[in-house]
Amino acid sequence: MIFILIIGVLFILFLLILFKIKGDKEKRLNKELFEKEKQKNFSEAIRIVEQLIHLRPRFAAYYVDLARIQEKNGNLKESIKIFQKMLEENIYSSLITKEKIIENIVRLSLILKDYEYAFKNAWVLWKINSKNVTALTALGRLFASQGQLDKAGEFLFEAIKYEPDNPESRFFLGLCLLDKGDSKNAVVHLEKAYELKNNDKNIIFFLAALYIHVGRKERGLELLSKIGESINSVPQKILNVGILKQGMPSFNLEMLKSSVSDKKIKIRNVDELFGLSKEDLYGVIKKIITKVGLTIKEELKEESKDVFSEINFLCYDKNNSIVLFSFIKTTSDLGEIPLMELLHLSETKKAFKIFLVFTSQLSDSAFSFIQKNPSFTVIDKNKLIRFL
Repeated sequence: MIFILIIGVLFILFLLILFKIKGDKEKRLNKELFEKEKQKNFSEAIRIVEQLIHLRPRFAAYYVDLARIQEKNGNLKESIKIFQKMLEENIYSSLITKEKIIENIVRLSLILKDYEYAFKNAWVLWKINSKNVTALTALGRLFASQGQLDKAGEFLFEAIKYEPDNPESRFFLGLCLLDKGDSKNAVVHLEKAYELKNNDKNIIFFLAALYIHVGRKERGLELLSKIGESINSVPQKILNVGILKQGMPSFNLEMLKSSVSDKKIKIRNVDELFGLSKEDLYGVIKKIITKVGLTIKEELKEESKDVFSEINFLCYDKNNSIVLFSFIKTTSDLGEIPLMELLHLSETKKAFKIFLVFTSQLSDSAFSFIQKNPSFTVIDKNKLIRFL
């Protein structure tokens, strides 16, 4: 009995010593991290934070530190990956919430000009909290970029209702109003944005251009001189409708919304796919794409055929290689010609692999074609039900 007690006491002492050693190491690493950041030695700082994460793999603050340092080091994509990992593995805290993590993904995606990814995450964020100003501002900006100015205005007015002193919300609302031809109210919001952030070159430039446009030329030139610009910097058409569309790619907002929809679509058999709306079908396709381990890069133009409907996406696989994902909805056996067209499309888009999902069977000629072309991965009607 005494022997067992001694063993128990020794085990407790061992654990205490182990915790002390671990605690001391953590303190030392945090001190080193502070010094390396101060010296702007980001590669060493990243190495240290990774050691801290190894010590405490569920401690959210260390992941945020790693993302922050990667951003400082110019690795914005790596920073996004870290926040994504936090979401996937539910690494949160009372301060570092899911909402805060998605806010950072939206912010970084906009900096990288990955507007589709920014929209998808802003939409998720808005679903979580319809009063989130980051979500409202991003959605307003992105709806405006696609020419949906009334919808954009709704989101941006909501943003300033909840946070009147947000310069970004004021700025994009001002530009949205300019695009609608409402110079009078645009001035109000751009002036407020300038008041809140008077060193922002974009705000200064557009406010100066607007002043010149409405006849306040002297004040406009004064602001331009502040950022080292002249009236020659302001193109004549700068204030024409479409400011927020300039340089922005077009994308399918409805498809993006459906891809992050929280609507649960239950499919019991493949035939039920034929009764789905386009939005719901996109939701099912997105689910399949995720299940096979791909990430959507962009949707290719949909082509309607006589006997089938084809929806194509360029995707990334886990190695960041380009893959052509094709979904073909048809009741007839799939022939060789559509496969030849897909092969040509994949070559044009430099996709190294084709992931083909379809709602029927292969014809004999199509089966033979697949056998000769190993770049195809095929999920037919019989296999498809597992992914629904």
